[in-house]
Amino acid sequence: MKQRRAKYCERCGERLSDEGAFCPNCGAPVPPETPHRAGARRWRKAAGIAAAVAALTAVLAGGWLLAGRLAVSPVTKFLSYHTSLFSERVLEPLRALEELRAPGELSADVTVTGAIDNGTLASYLDGSSLTLKADIHEDGALLGCEIDLLGSTVLNGTVTYADGKLGVYLPELDKNYYVTDLAPAIREASGQEPDLSGPPLPAVSLAELQAAFKPCWDAVTALVNEQNITGEKNVSGVLRVLPFAGTCRVYSFRPTEDSLETLILALADILEQDGGPRALMREALSSAVVQLGISVLGRADTEDALDSALTWAAGALRGNAAAIAGQLADAGFTWSVAVEDGAVRQVRLSVTDPDTQTEAGLAYELTGGGDSELDEALYAFSGGEVRLALSHHRESDGAAASGTLRLSAGGTGRLSVDYASEDGRISPLGLPYGSFTLAVPGLEPTLSLTVRDGADGGTDHVLSVSGLEERANGLFNRLDLTVNAVQGSTVQPPEPAPVDVSDYSDEQIKEIIDRMGRALRNDLLANLWPLLRHAW
Repeated sequence: MKQRRAKYCERCGERLSDEGAFCPNCGAPVPPETPHRAGARRWRKAAGIAAAVAALTAVLAGGWLLAGRLAVSPVTKFLSYHTSLFSERVLEPLRALEELRAPGELSADVTVTGAIDNGTLASYLDGSSLTLKADIHEDGALLGCEIDLLGSTVLNGTVTYADGKLGVYLPELDKNYYVTDLAPAIREASGQEPDLSGPPLPAVSLAELQAAFKPCWDAVTALVNEQNITGEKNVSGVLRVLPFAGTCRVYSFRPTEDSLETLILALADILEQDGGPRALMREALSSAVVQLGISVLGRADTEDALDSALTWAAGALRGNAAAIAGQLADAGFTWSVAVEDGAVRQVRLSVTDPDTQTEAGLAYELTGGGDSELDEALYAFSGGEVRLALSHHRESDGAAASGTLRLSAGGTGRLSVDYASEDGRISPLGLPYGSFTLAVPGLEPTLSLTVRDGADGGTDHVLSVSGLEERANGLFNRLDLTVNAVQGSTVQPPEPAPVDVSDYSDEQIKEIIDRMGRALRNDLLANLWPLLRHAW
């Protein structure tokens, strides 16, 4: 009896069985076979010659594409699945936030107002607000603050930064606009020479963040090869937390002890290199805000301290590389990815105790996906016990989405956030338009946040807290704080000419501060106190 010719999937090249209606690898439908007729053999022979010529032409024209698709190795699949998952679930949301503003830059006005459910007291909040204005870019910063009470401005001020000089202007307290050179103050407080030529805020972009940690990923991928990757088809019961009835193809990476030691030594080298994570941390320390904060805390030689800490960490890894690698190898360290129809369903890191044969590790699971429905979970496991760290359920019709995000709270309770985003828009503060409700175990007040268009422009972020009657001594039960954010700041630089106090003595600086303090106490607080006492 003549042996039946093997069939292969037209989409991915997978070998097909005679019974299956779909490809077990990619899910493509298998076309039915047409029964042979004896009278057609001669015609088929002629047609076969023509088909062979056409096939040869196709191979010459595009066979390289088919060959590349058929030659995809388990190593390539293992790595590409992780890359695509990371891009979809981490990089894409970060890119959406980065599109709002360039790294290290911020230009927005934010106004905070309040309302309570007590008519008498609420009247004193009408026309009262706190407004913050910020225009921060690579050349400097301009910050403004204004406090309004019952429709009148009672205090406003401006803080400036440019060319390493910090300025303060509080016209209600002092008509002068004071500026000082930060470098001597930082040098005296920290003992190091500051570099204040960069932007006021850390300016680390997503691309720089990726580039910094790429050497670590490259060190891992360099160890993955055909000898330590295995693939298993039609595996059921893979997911432990999310409901899933399908089967997966599982790729498992089990590095040898020598490979693990090589990886640890490579990570130690990366920590000592000028690029990579070290360069990223230095960039984060380079901003004027960070350097000023470090000097206030009295820290000295921050870059030297960073270098020393990273060098120590690298030395510790290098000195213990063999021992760590041996322990992981003895525990059967395994890194696996489970895939259904090209979609990642689980990523799993596990070890097994050699004495008790108890398996423990971390796992991430994902079902659904696309624009309709998604479930994901991150958890730790040990033996039969699972400790959920995060779970997320989302339903979407393309633009609008709703769902629930739950975070564990020390393994005893869970913080949950229910959300319903409206149209995919993002506010100037980086939050999606919609409503959010926060529930915390053991916390009586209920917190909710609504992000919507402001009545007078901008975006309102309304934070509502209810159930406050007992905590507020019966004065009110609900508090609404509205944060209105407008993209693009209206802050203006101070009008007076600057007074440089860089060379002032400590006594002269103290005299200025004391004068402002007296003005705040005598002219502002003294006039506000009767009003506040009457209100409460």
